[in-house]
Amino acid sequence: TRGLDELLELVVRYPKYILHIAGRASDDDMKKIMSNPNVVYHGIISQMDALEIGKRCHVIPIFYNPNTEIHIYASPNKLYDAFALGRPVIMNTGLKVNSIVEEYEVGKLVEYGNVDQIHMAIQSLMINSNEYLKNCQKIRKYYEQQFNWGLYKNKLKAILSSRL
Repeated sequence: TRGLDELLELVVRYPKYILHIAGRASDDDMKKIMSNPNVVYHGIISQMDALEIGKRCHVIPIFYNPNTEIHIYASPNKLYDAFALGRPVIMNTGLKVNSIVEEYEVGKLVEYGNVDQIHMAIQSLMINSNEYLKNCQKIRKYYEQQFNWGLYKNKLKAILSSRL
């Protein structure tokens, strides 16, 4: 469920939060999603629509079960989407991409499944609005300088053309 149950529990415990969800869900999950007034379900949407929704969010949650090998090595698009949007992430520990979050200081790491830690991470990121905005600008700058496809597109073209 990639943290769905924990995020739903979070908005039950802390009704000041609004959770945006997109994509497919099982019938049981849909019942939980639709029964919570603090959840906005967008259905199956395009990448562009997901980015538009992400612009309106304060943090981007990224959760993968660290007991599943493929999840440990995942390189989630949501991380780079968050960079492009200039938004901090909340990600669980036990993943290879944790090093990016730590190295660039672009969010908080929490124990997988720990709702209290998710809440504390959000509070920590949002405690000071000026610092939050500076952090968002820093994250966007990292994207522009380190993770922007445009930077690598020309390098890749040059490498490929030198080999032909």
